[in-house]
Amino acid sequence: MNLPRNHASSFLVLALRLVLGGTFLWAGLVKIPEPGLFSQTVRAYDVLPLPVINPFAIVVPWIEVVSGICLILGIWTRSSALTAIFLLFCFGVALGVNLYRGADLSCECFGMDGTSSTLRHAFLRDIFLVSIGLILIREGSSSHYNLSSFNTS
Repeated sequence: MNLPRNHASSFLVLALRLVLGGTFLWAGLVKIPEPGLFSQTVRAYDVLPLPVINPFAIVVPWIEVVSGICLILGIWTRSSALTAIFLLFCFGVALGVNLYRGADLSCECFGMDGTSSTLRHAFLRDIFLVSIGLILIREGSSSHYNLSSFNTS
């Protein structure tokens, strides 16, 4: 059941898009200039094969940025939310594995900008962000506040 299409629900969808999109945009932008540092962080999680780590550290921040921009602007909202959920699922698996292992790691989810958090906190944040993504998949671009609503075709 979709939310009624009024300004309050449209504003809520906009707010959720801005939260998820802003989070992904920020996360990607702080990693892009330092792929080596991100690569070291990914390696510390010990969940990917070594040959995959460097390409992952180069490509994933760009996917985060594009997904974040699309969510903020309301372009391809469902696809961007699905991409975000997929990335969050992958990050959640890495976090969960290391929580299970009892690893003493801090989450450098937003690069080395001083905003590191515990694995548990990062895992809970991922769950929260996945729930936002699921709402956005459900509601899609139903908000009046997006670039898709200006489509004249």
